[in-house]
Amino acid sequence: MATEDSNCLLPECDECYQQQLDLFALVDAPEKQLIKGKYVRSPYSNSIGTIDLIPRFKRGENAIVPVSGLVGKKLKIENRYRIGRNELVCQIQPAVIERTVNGEKVEFYAYPGDREDLTEKLLFLIASNRGLSKIRMPGGVDRFGIYFSLYEIREELKKLGKTRSYDVIRESLVVIRDSRTNISQIDGTRSITITHDIFADAILEVSGSGRGRDRCSITFSDYVIEQIQLLNYRQYPFASINSHPSPLSRFIHSYLTNNWTNAANGVTRQLFVNEVFAAFGKDHLTDAVKRRDMRAGLAILVKAGWFTNVPYSQKTLKNGMHEHYYELTPTEVFVEEVIRANAKKKGLRIIDDKVRNEPEFTLPAQKGRLSADLK
Repeated sequence: MATEDSNCLLPECDECYQQQLDLFALVDAPEKQLIKGKYVRSPYSNSIGTIDLIPRFKRGENAIVPVSGLVGKKLKIENRYRIGRNELVCQIQPAVIERTVNGEKVEFYAYPGDREDLTEKLLFLIASNRGLSKIRMPGGVDRFGIYFSLYEIREELKKLGKTRSYDVIRESLVVIRDSRTNISQIDGTRSITITHDIFADAILEVSGSGRGRDRCSITFSDYVIEQIQLLNYRQYPFASINSHPSPLSRFIHSYLTNNWTNAANGVTRQLFVNEVFAAFGKDHLTDAVKRRDMRAGLAILVKAGWFTNVPYSQKTLKNGMHEHYYELTPTEVFVEEVIRANAKKKGLRIIDDKVRNEPEFTLPAQKGRLSADLK
């Protein structure tokens, strides 16, 4: 999703700044992770909660619609959500793409949807295991980003049980590049913009063949780079979360991984229905439908081995309103991954302190590898 401030220059990068960004690629080496009830050796990735847990995607069907179908209708989507006591709005503007229909070129509005959500997760997987590169974009602007190929994206999707053609993957990348988001906070009668987008620019060139087909690059926005520098991310088992068949199940698992940082065996947590669906981007559903979908999503996580059971919903008074919630009990596997992520976070803070205060300090070697490299 291209930013409106894509032309701003990369900050002057000294060795300390570069090393702080290099910490992003110090994920653990691939290990056997619980994937759909079985243990499979898979890589780790990083999640930036401030961008992964906000409603930046149009969920479900109709993410791509003919331009003619929206004539005279509101083009931008606004999703309202809350973080603590803060009321926020995520505004989504679609990309414009072309498809061939009955032999003719037809323009479509394409909102980033469930497909783009997963593609974006794959881009962050690559960044988490390979690190960030300084990339010169058109116009001579240097930014931090990653190099990748459509082959790599396709192979990682296969590991998640999803088969997509190069054309579909490339279209998804175009939607990510050309759509726009604007996140703002409501303060009384004022709207204060917090950030725009996740990606700054992308080069999606069609060249090469086989594994080298379509060598691409994409750069991250200033906001993302700032979050990485500030260590505002958490390690998580990539395939364990992203192999769930339901987008809602993937989101709930990610939501809890980011927020339930003090999980312990035998200790439960209340998961509020409206809070989750607002962050997911489907707050317009009725309460009954939300609870139905929540139970179905939780059932997938229980079957996969992350929670002990799907409880019945309960009701309580929250912020002056009656709210439904589910009280979840984690399995030992979920608790172990939380403990691992907490230890990784603590270790990164120690290393970051050494980077800042010990000029001769050298970062430990990267251990992360992608799924396609584990064959």
